[in-house]
Amino acid sequence: MDAYNYLASQSRLREGFTQEEWAERREEWAEQFHPDYLKPNFVHEREVKKSGLWLPNPFSRGTENAEKVVDAGWSIELVDTPEMNQLPELPQATNFYEETGRHWFWTSYRLVEETGGWRILDMVDEGKNAQDIPAAELQRLIKQHNEQVQKITQQHSPYDPDAIKYLNEILWRTMQVVYYEDALMKHEPLDHTTYFEAAARAEILQDEERSITYLERVVRLFPEQRAEALRQIGVLQLDLSEKFEEEEGDDERAEHFRELAEASLRESLTIEDHAAGHIGLADVLQNIGGDEKLDEAEDELLKAQALTTDKEALAIIESKLGEIALDKDDYEDALEHFQRVEEIDPNFPGVKADAGDALRMMGKTEEAIAAFRQAIETEPDNLHAYVALSEMYQEAGEESMAQEVLEEGIAANPNTVELHLLLAARYIQKNDFRQAEELIDEAESINPLDENVQMYKQVLALSKKLSKKLPPLPAAPKKLPPASGKKKPKKR
Repeated sequence: MDAYNYLASQSRLREGFTQEEWAERREEWAEQFHPDYLKPNFVHEREVKKSGLWLPNPFSRGTENAEKVVDAGWSIELVDTPEMNQLPELPQATNFYEETGRHWFWTSYRLVEETGGWRILDMVDEGKNAQDIPAAELQRLIKQHNEQVQKITQQHSPYDPDAIKYLNEILWRTMQVVYYEDALMKHEPLDHTTYFEAAARAEILQDEERSITYLERVVRLFPEQRAEALRQIGVLQLDLSEKFEEEEGDDERAEHFRELAEASLRESLTIEDHAAGHIGLADVLQNIGGDEKLDEAEDELLKAQALTTDKEALAIIESKLGEIALDKDDYEDALEHFQRVEEIDPNFPGVKADAGDALRMMGKTEEAIAAFRQAIETEPDNLHAYVALSEMYQEAGEESMAQEVLEEGIAANPNTVELHLLLAARYIQKNDFRQAEELIDEAESINPLDENVQMYKQVLALSKKLSKKLPPLPAAPKKLPPASGKKKPKKR
């Protein structure tokens, strides 16, 4: 019923109902469609258009900011696609993914200021309206947004003090391009480049489900592109499997998408015996784990190796062979693979930290420390290297060095929750609760929704109350941050 109170008193979205009647209708709708997993993908307040003509009007003073328009892109899972006009606030989906029932929408909201704050007066279905825009105009809008994004990336660095402002602009512009591409596909359904470009954009924005929807259309509409689309789908399905397992704790869905990924990649290989297909399948098999599957994954990588002379692909293959060797506890073999990666490409992401992992497990402490130091120097955003190096100093009893490494990592990566929490844990262990609280507060300001932050707030509160020995502290992140360039932590 709270949603009703966010509608302006004169909003048509209230439909003339009382609060109880309005809420009852939404509850009936929810029982039919079971909405779940709402995900906003962008929010953008439009700039107020100022008139170029000034006229004196004493009655307008203080009212120029009484309204604003906010664009919002969002998605939600529904068990079925609702019919139009069932609820006035529900727009028409621009896209949906049959496997999960996720639907995507784009709306704009007209807000007015009333007693108690901003309230929704009306909304416009921007996704539906975009479908009425001619193809040429859609292409112009897409080009305009792309050029602006390119301009931002050329003129600004992610490390600028006001980087978040520009990152938000990149986000909303890129998302609007994807919605325009949804509309463009209805005008030009037989242009496969639009589907691949939309899929790439959605993947960059970490919306794997949406990316898959475009690639599935490629599979259906363009037989000559089928193998490539299936390879990409398989990789995305594995990404989704990991996301469902790690972020949502949904093991059933994780297993289902792992099976889908394996099927997609195996099907792609029946169409085209391609190195990328074997690499993708190896990832799935390694993800499943176990000696038998790891052996199969290794075989797939060796098949891929025989099919390519591309240096980038060969470096990836050697890196993955090294990961599998680590999983098998064959650390010398792992180190040899990582050394070959460096021979192929000295700047390969994460390889120095990977070598550090192998050396550490081999008991070669000094060499491992040197490798992690080198990783930090060449890749200052490699969180894995900071964490591993700090742990090594901690194990050696060099507490000040362990702390210094984490401080160095935070200075280089001020927006990382994990390092803040790890350093906070060290301060809690020393009963320096003031420093720990500052770090936890900083972590919360970075990501207020991070469950590790909330857990550490509880640990800190409990630690303050205890006068006896502190309880064992949980690790700050759920998992050790992966080496830079890695999508997931290695299984040990």
